[in-house]
Amino acid sequence: MNKEENSDGRASLGAVGKTFNIIGRFFGSMAGFSLVWFIVALLVPVVWLGLSDRLPAAIFIPALSVSTGIYFFLTSLSGHPLRIWAWMFPFTFLSAFQLVLLNLYGEGVIAVDMFLNVVTTNSMEVEELLSGLVPALSEVAVLYLGPLVPAFIAARRSDRVSFRLRYGLRRWGVMSMIAGLSLCIAMTAAGRGNPVESVFPLNAIENLYKAVGRWRQSHNYAETSRGYVFDSRSVNPDDLDETYVVVIGESSRAMNWELAGYTRSTNPRLSGRDDVFFFGKTLSESNTTHKSVPLLMSAIDSHTFNDSIYRVKSFIEAFHEAGFHTAFISAQQPAHSYIDHFASEADAHLFVDGAHDGTRTDLSLLSYLDRELSIKARKKFIVLHCYGSHYKYGDRYPGNMRVFGPDSPLESSPSYRERLVNAYDNSVLLTDSLLSGIISRLEGRPGISALVYTSDHGENIFDDSRNLFLHASPKTSFYQQHVPFLVWLSESYSAMHPSAGVALKANAGRKVSSSSSFFHTVLDIGGLESPVLRRDLSLGSSAYRSPAPVFINDHNEAVPMKEALSDPSDNALYHRLGY
Repeated sequence: MNKEENSDGRASLGAVGKTFNIIGRFFGSMAGFSLVWFIVALLVPVVWLGLSDRLPAAIFIPALSVSTGIYFFLTSLSGHPLRIWAWMFPFTFLSAFQLVLLNLYGEGVIAVDMFLNVVTTNSMEVEELLSGLVPALSEVAVLYLGPLVPAFIAARRSDRVSFRLRYGLRRWGVMSMIAGLSLCIAMTAAGRGNPVESVFPLNAIENLYKAVGRWRQSHNYAETSRGYVFDSRSVNPDDLDETYVVVIGESSRAMNWELAGYTRSTNPRLSGRDDVFFFGKTLSESNTTHKSVPLLMSAIDSHTFNDSIYRVKSFIEAFHEAGFHTAFISAQQPAHSYIDHFASEADAHLFVDGAHDGTRTDLSLLSYLDRELSIKARKKFIVLHCYGSHYKYGDRYPGNMRVFGPDSPLESSPSYRERLVNAYDNSVLLTDSLLSGIISRLEGRPGISALVYTSDHGENIFDDSRNLFLHASPKTSFYQQHVPFLVWLSESYSAMHPSAGVALKANAGRKVSSSSSFFHTVLDIGGLESPVLRRDLSLGSSAYRSPAPVFINDHNEAVPMKEALSDPSDNALYHRLGY
């Protein structure tokens, strides 16, 4: 660096220093400036939540009073700005986390499920997601790390927050808390709601506490589920070769499937077959993977999830009891969730390693499927768990399957929607290729075969004025709940069990809950008998009856789907589907 450049650099730093000094004098000291900046940053998500969730003034004012009082009081306990930042770090983390979610979803406090997503999402998915949130993360970094700059300057100068400012904060903090809590108590007593539930960060802390409780249940799963049995048996002859492949997709929404009426050719292979039964009116009961996949794999539904998830086992165990060789192969990584526990029930289970950057995709599952199909066992039950259409969409397929374009670069912004949809449709095209590849392998096998597929949930792609993106949002949308569901039967299967094909065809236009019907359809198609099997929920049975559509919310309560899809945009799509 030459002298002129060095001089310019010192001049720039000098200008920044002078600016901080002027601002510091306005607040009484540099430490005071750091403290005020920090408090304002903490209050930003409180105000944003009140506005985005449209809280009435009678709830928002006492909620804001309580939050302001808490922050004023706690930050007044020391005159050292770095020390304040250190002990307030848990609040800083929650505030930053909340602000990122508000940038992503636009509304809703950090949910229990979102805390669980943090510990059940592998590092690769986190990296992919964060890479698309650079603008939001930059804003959060400036807002919450910014106060450290004047704090460090103050520390070097042995500058402290003035007693006058600290005394004022403490006094007003106590008064604000008392006033806010009094209003909360009065409103609760009058039966007008509980404003405390709207107080950030108290509501986020409560959700974190609940998340820890659920995490402990999952951690103790091996013990709590030890005695669970299906008492299952196969109704088919012992000397009959049987092969059943179950495929669980990821983030695939039905409205981007050609089979569901999408105008683009995203299912060129499957749509050309007359032996595929597609259920276009299927809704998932969850918008989060860590709940939706266990719902698909077990006999429980939204009504029994909270009481039973830590006690039950999956259809893998049911087929194992009936004498099948079982396998679970996942393109995803272990997620420290019930999915991992269910996978371990299989005779062979594998989480495929490697990068999913277009060089290694769900098509790699076919080689592992071939290995399982070559095993010398008459009866085989194989579960494939895909990466499907999980963001980043452009990494879900190789370059030679880039049919819809442009599909890059991709950012989590409404301005990139066209490219995001193109990349998403390419990922659906790959799923079409995967399922077709599985069918072609099963067609040539001895005995009878069947394939059952659905996705765990759907996806938002900035579809309307709400500008929602991805899934697992605190408030769900129709785009996250409408999922594809299909069944394929081999010719020999249809010849041996003609009633199954007749029932599947008859039920193709019926309303379906994937969370309720997937398990029972798999057992029924697989020829198993079990006390837990409900044929009124099996799409392969003439006894099938459409269940009332429900959604499992953040507190694991089953609420009517119409209530969960309360936005007019969702309502219109919900009714258009025939609900």
